[in-house]
Amino acid sequence: MSNETAVKANKTVRVGLLGLGTVGSGVMKVLLHQQALIKERTGYRIEVPHILVRDPKKKRKVKVFPEQLTTDADRIVDDQDISIVIEVMGGVEPARTILLKALRSGKHVITANKELLAKHGSELMKAAQESGVQLLFEASVAGGIPVIRFLQGYLTANRVYEISGILNGTTNYILTKMEQTGQTFAEALAEAQELGYAEADPTDDVEGYDAAYKLAILTNLAFDVEVPVSDIFREGIKEIRPIDLGWAREFGYVIKLLARSRKTERGIELSVGPCLLPLSHPLARVHDVFNAVTVYSDVVGDVTLVGKGAGEYPTASAVIEDLTALLRQSGQVLRTTCWQTSSHRCLETESSRFFIRFTSAEQESQQLEQQLKRVIAEWGGRVIHQVKKEALGKENFGWIVQNLPRKRLIELLDQASANGLLSQQPLVLPCLDQVATQSRKLASAI
Repeated sequence: MSNETAVKANKTVRVGLLGLGTVGSGVMKVLLHQQALIKERTGYRIEVPHILVRDPKKKRKVKVFPEQLTTDADRIVDDQDISIVIEVMGGVEPARTILLKALRSGKHVITANKELLAKHGSELMKAAQESGVQLLFEASVAGGIPVIRFLQGYLTANRVYEISGILNGTTNYILTKMEQTGQTFAEALAEAQELGYAEADPTDDVEGYDAAYKLAILTNLAFDVEVPVSDIFREGIKEIRPIDLGWAREFGYVIKLLARSRKTERGIELSVGPCLLPLSHPLARVHDVFNAVTVYSDVVGDVTLVGKGAGEYPTASAVIEDLTALLRQSGQVLRTTCWQTSSHRCLETESSRFFIRFTSAEQESQQLEQQLKRVIAEWGGRVIHQVKKEALGKENFGWIVQNLPRKRLIELLDQASANGLLSQQPLVLPCLDQVATQSRKLASAI
C-alpha cells in the first residue's frame, strides 16, 4: 500500500444532508449499506453528522439517530468539519439560500434539484466558481441515467446539435397504460398515484414543467447558453385520449411526452409536449416509468441512454456517484463550466407533419371534411393519412397533415370551431419524422 493510499484509507469526510424524504432516505440507505464498498473504492469513510428535516419526530424509513436530525440549516452550513452538502429537499426556497451560503463558505454542493438549477443555476455556478468549489447535479436529470456526466465528460471532440428525451417517468407511465389498456387519462393518472409514481398534485408532471426544468439544464450543458424556463414551448398530456394513441399506432407512430432541444441557424428550438414518434425511433420503445435521452452529435453520432429516471434508488445512486467523483478527483477540478450567457433565440421546435384530431356532429361531418381539405390544399398542405370513427352521433377524425405549419392548422381549426362545425376541442400534435443526418454527413467526411 502506498503512503498516499494509506493516508486516504484513514480519512473521513463529513457530509451534511438537506432533506430526508424519498430521495434523502435513499441516499442514507446507500451510504449505510454500501459504506465498505465506497471506502474500498475511494479511500474515504463517509459520516453524516447533521440532516436537515422539517419534523424531527416523524417516523423514518431509514435508520438515523435523533442527534443527527435538525431543523436549523446553519448547523450544517456553519460546521467547519462538513466539506460537502447534499441537497435533496426540492423547491426553490429555502434551498437556494442555503446552498448559496454553503458554496460561499467553501463547501462543495451536490444537488438533485432540477427546478432550482433551471431557474437559478447561473447564480449557484457563479458562487461555486468564486469560492473554488464544486457544484454537481447528476441527479437533477433522469435519475439513474448518467446523461450529465456524458455531456460534460465524453463529448469533448463533438459538437452536440440536438437532444431529444423522455424526461418524465410519470407521464410516460400514464401514456403507456392508456395505449396498452385503453384507460382514460384520469384512470391512468389515478393508478400512477396509487403506485407512488405521481404526486397528489401532478401538475408539474402532466403539464410538462418537470420535463422543461430538465431540458433547460441539458440545453445549457450541450450549447453553453442559459435558457430561461419561460422560453421553452410547453404542453402537457391532459388532452390526450385513448383514441389518439390508437390512431397514432395505426399510422405507424406512438405518442410520447418529448423534450427536445435543437441548435439551428435561426436559434435554439426548444419544446416539451406530446409528440408522435415513428415506431422505429429508439425512444418509441421506452415504456412505463423509464426515461431515455438521445444525444445527436457530429462525430460519435446518435447515442441513446435508457434507464430509470426517478425514484428512491435511481436518484440516490446519481447523488452518490457525484459524491464519489468528488472524493476521487484528488485535487483536480471537475468540469463544471456551464450556464454561460450568450446570444441566442429560443424558438418552438418545427415539424413538417402534424396529427390532428377533431370531432363534429354526424350530419355536419361531410361539409367539415370537405372544407378543411380544401383550405389545407389552398395553403399548400395535404392530408397524407386519415381515419374516422362514429360514436354517439358524432364523427371523430384523425388526420396526418403535411407541409402546413402548426400555427395555420390551429388557425384553421379555431375558425371551424367558431363557425360551430366542431363539437369538441381539437388536438394538434407534431410528428417527429426527420432523422438527424448531420452526424452521418460528418462521419462520412472523416
